[in-house]
Amino acid sequence: MSPLPRSPTRAGDKSPVTSRYWLLLPALVCYVADIGLTLGGQSPAYWRGDRGRVEEINPLAGWLLSVHPVAFLAAAVAWAAAFAAVILSV
Repeated sequence: MSPLPRSPTRAGDKSPVTSRYWLLLPALVCYVADIGLTLGGQSPAYWRGDRGRVEEINPLAGWLLSVHPVAFLAAAVAWAAAFAAVILSV
């Protein structure tokens, strides 16, 4: 017995994966805003190199900022990628 033929895809149809990308948008917009506000809220002394002047409530983010802003950004990108992978795998 042969499998049933698939119906032709219409131009307006979207795959389930494509439609799930929209679930990421609100969360990632808020996350990027949070990252920007966190970096923008650091004091001028922090940006001059005094990494001990971190202003952050989250202890992990504060530690990463005390190491270097690039460490903080790398962790933020990794966290966003993990979040996106979980959302898209559901």
